Amino acid sequence: MPIPSAQPPLPIRHAETSISKAGKGGQEETGKKKEQRERTPSPEKTSLSPLSPRERAWGEGKPEKLTNIGALHLHTQLHRALLLGAIAFSLLAHGSASAQDATQDSTAFDSGKLERVTFRLGVLGGYGYNRHQTQASIFTSGTECGAFGDGDGKGIVAGLFGEFPLLGGAVDLTAHLLFAQRGGSFGEAYTAGLPVLDPNSNSYVPLERKHSYTATLNFFVGEFGLRVAPIPEFPIYLRAGAGAGFPLTEATYHQTEEILSPDGVLYPETNRVTRDVGNGPIGNVQTLITASGTLGYAIPIANRLSIAPEVSYYHPFTDITLANRWRVSTIQADLALRYDFGVPVQPPPPPPPPPPPPPPPPPPEVLPVAGITTSTTEQVQVVRTIVTETFPILPYIFFDSASTQIPGRYQRIGGESRAAFNEKDLPHRSLDAYYSILNVIGSRMSADPSIKITLNGTTDGRETATQAEATSLAKQRAQSIKEYIADTWGIDPKRIAIAVLARPTFPSSAEYQEGVEENRRVEIASLTDNLLAPILHERFSEYSYSPQNIEFATEATSPAAISSWRLRVSAGGATVAERSGTGAPPAAVTWALDDKAAGIISEKVGERGELQGVLEITDARGKRAQSEAMIPASGATHPFEISRLSLIVFDFDKAEITPQNRRMVSAFVAQSIYPRSTSQITGSTDRLGELAHNQQLSESRAFAVRDLILAERPEAIITSAQGVGPSRLLYDNALPEGRYYCRTVTVEVATPLEDVRGGG
Repeated sequence: MPIPSAQPPLPIRHAETSISKAGKGGQEETGKKKEQRERTPSPEKTSLSPLSPRERAWGEGKPEKLTNIGALHLHTQLHRALLLGAIAFSLLAHGSASAQDATQDSTAFDSGKLERVTFRLGVLGGYGYNRHQTQASIFTSGTECGAFGDGDGKGIVAGLFGEFPLLGGAVDLTAHLLFAQRGGSFGEAYTAGLPVLDPNSNSYVPLERKHSYTATLNFFVGEFGLRVAPIPEFPIYLRAGAGAGFPLTEATYHQTEEILSPDGVLYPETNRVTRDVGNGPIGNVQTLITASGTLGYAIPIANRLSIAPEVSYYHPFTDITLANRWRVSTIQADLALRYDFGVPVQPPPPPPPPPPPPPPPPPPEVLPVAGITTSTTEQVQVVRTIVTETFPILPYIFFDSASTQIPGRYQRIGGESRAAFNEKDLPHRSLDAYYSILNVIGSRMSADPSIKITLNGTTDGRETATQAEATSLAKQRAQSIKEYIADTWGIDPKRIAIAVLARPTFPSSAEYQEGVEENRRVEIASLTDNLLAPILHERFSEYSYSPQNIEFATEATSPAAISSWRLRVSAGGATVAERSGTGAPPAAVTWALDDKAAGIISEKVGERGELQGVLEITDARGKRAQSEAMIPASGATHPFEISRLSLIVFDFDKAEITPQNRRMVSAFVAQSIYPRSTSQITGSTDRLGELAHNQQLSESRAFAVRDLILAERPEAIITSAQGVGPSRLLYDNALPEGRYYCRTVTVEVATPLEDVRGGG
């Protein structure tokens, strides 16, 4: 908002600074040490000296430096005091009115009450806190420039209003006519740049000044809205409205200026460090369009008269002036007085004859009692970690001895269900996802008609008596895979070739019975890399939590038999866990946390929150009782995002990285390693073979992957590369696929959330 230009600044005067020195061993004392800022020296201690020609020339030739000190903060303490005072007054007044109503219930009929309110009229008066948001230029006679920041102000509000019930009184149409003061003081801007002789150091230094700006704005406000009382039994109401404010009087401003440094320099026209820069009307003031929200509490003080403290917020949609962005929002506290007009209550009919004396009251009913406590004293802590994981595909289907049937552990679906299949929905564990390999292959072939595959059937060499029988067995195994993919996924059989291998491409050692089992398989091969590309689960949540279990102690008593019980644990109103049963509850109920519960806690509970355990019992009479126990809880997000890659799959007793694994590492490095990422590499084996040999084999696998990553990204930070042999069996080694998925190298990358594309 442009501010009218002030008069040219007058020459600056210097306040005389007295410096005295003590004798030997004394201490030098200056005006600054007496007073950090002596803003108005006495006249007899001031000598005047105008700016030199050199000072004026410098100020006219070079722009001054202006520093914006930012917006002023809202007076939150004032807001809280107003709101708390209004609520306290409302509750006290409502209690008094309720007691008065209770007394009047026993009196004669009051003809002043209304049966139906047709409209209400009222007056209100109060006080508003105005928040100004603007960028207003500063003008002086020099070449200074800058902008005011935000500011605030205060003012009264008063007016009339009417309310017209709609929809049987559920909603009121409201109209307000108000006088409102919306003025305020803008933020301060500091300017510096003109050189001036510092009387303290006798040298030229920049002159630093502070500008302040105050606006006086009075509006006539017209507003329409809707008013609703959400709880009929409680006189709290809400009102939302929209209105327009029209300038009621001429808007004016007043701008002042103050010298901040050096000390002792004064304005000659005021002989002080402050002076008026300008004042006058503010041009181009326009209509103020606002939306408002109000919270009120109606307190009856007579049959048709009520008083209500209100708190309102006015949000602007237009600027104060046409020239610049300058908006004012208001928090308002007021007191509204209403008078109701409507249909009076009809007199009651004559009283009936007195009833006969009532029978003696029955004995008091004994209700059931429920109790619940928890022995968990530590805080329930849940940490959510954002994870991206690459799950490799093992291209082998293993068969039972002498069998051509696809084992039941491999997931199969009906042809009508294939539309709902999505590999993104597969479990977040390699082996669990592997069991859907036939559907993954079928889905990918259906999506890409150019993909062709070859199914290589093999045997273990011991299943049949003759080579011809072995060839037939291997072919039938491959044929069973082909039929499933073609029939379920509608794949052209010509795209699926069948071959018979005398032994697997990379056979396992027949010295072990487990190796013999691994050689009974069908191998899936394709010239298209996308067919066997790993399954990628991006940015899913993993949870760690402690403690793992929470124990509740319960008790229930009732004169009648207890028929059922229910224990519900909730966080922020959402159910985390629920247990129920017939009869009395057990004395102890243990709740084991899981990922689903951890996810709810992480979402609903902040750093310091609570879980609520509620026990409800019902006895044979249908009477209910409940009790609750609170458990401290916290939910947090791990500051690092984790990316994992499991390299599939090293063949039996091998550490060489296949071309497919090389491509997987290259893609993973490009997508997952950032400049501040740290990586850990862990190699592992299955349980077959000697422990020392497996340890060395796992280390060789880990080091090979480490060297490949550093070749791709020399600056990568790898904190560890180690082999663990069979000490950490990730999967069940009783199954061929479980052993294969243990012959792997896992790369785990931790990246700060703020470094990851897309944020945390």
